[in-house]
Amino acid sequence: MTRGIPPDVARKAVVLGFLEPVVARIPMADAQDRLRARLDRKWSERGGQASGAQGRPTTTRDAAA
Repeated sequence: MTRGIPPDVARKAVVLGFLEPVVARIPMADAQDRLRARLDRKWSERGGQASGAQGRPTTTRDAAA
């Protein structure tokens, strides 16, 4: 916030920044692009939230519930 970046935007940048090295290791550029797009869609679907209702990281099991 001290840099004028909204908290949700900053949170997204940090999370996707940690994931980028993993995505970059995928040998097919098309697959990398699809995964980046999927991550962006998932982030948008969640409204920018990176954790569950109890403030803990969301798991696959949480998403299915």
